[in-house]
Amino acid sequence: MAMTWKSTVPAVAAAVVALAGSTAVRADISEVVFHIQATSALGTADYFGTLHDGYGYRDMDGTYSWGIIVPFEMRSQSGALIATCRSASLVVHEDPDVSLNFSVVAGATMTNVTVTSALVSFPPITVAEGRNSATMEVSDLDGNGVSASPVSGGMYSAQYNGLAPSGTSFHDLLAAAVGTAVPGGSASASEAFPGLGLYVPIVGTVNNISSRFNFVLTANDLASQTSTFRVQAVPAPGALVLLGLGGLAAARRRRH
Repeated sequence: MAMTWKSTVPAVAAAVVALAGSTAVRADISEVVFHIQATSALGTADYFGTLHDGYGYRDMDGTYSWGIIVPFEMRSQSGALIATCRSASLVVHEDPDVSLNFSVVAGATMTNVTVTSALVSFPPITVAEGRNSATMEVSDLDGNGVSASPVSGGMYSAQYNGLAPSGTSFHDLLAAAVGTAVPGGSASASEAFPGLGLYVPIVGTVNNISSRFNFVLTANDLASQTSTFRVQAVPAPGALVLLGLGGLAAARRRRH
């Protein structure tokens, strides 16, 4: 059985579920905002960060931010150290998007780490487009090299219409292992889809999003991750025309 860490770890969390702001889309966030599970030959440990794990804040623009204040150990039911979570944070905007960031150190054996973001829900977007990006950085802490490898697919997955991994996949990133054999060395990899700040269409109606990391990390080593998954409504053709006319009018005013 896994050990669940909850209110024993100081954290920054919002006391409300609804993200109310001035933007067009109003988003809601799930009770569990951050879930990390670490599994190795020594056992399994879980930490569930919730909306009520301390205090938190929401900016006037509708941004919700959560993060742990101090690192914490993840121990099995028998007390074995499986991993140490050094940092964890989540940022949600009403656009909507979700940014999942954390760093973790493996225990004494190779460790499978899975981290899942909050489920961010919003009014259905019938014609949507999206983009995502992720970075993985690893560091050797015990002098014998370091590697982080995907379990299946990519180490990072962005999904919609269901909490990952039960939703529909938007696009997986980081399909190749990241590592180095240099003692005390570091390595990193970054990917974005489709890249260059562009968006790609999403098939069907979208009403929620989430993201997930799943990888195997070598013993006693450090892995740090950052990611963002964003969706938005595709502007109607008429709206694009109006935007274009507005830009032309603004340009004329600047010339005169």
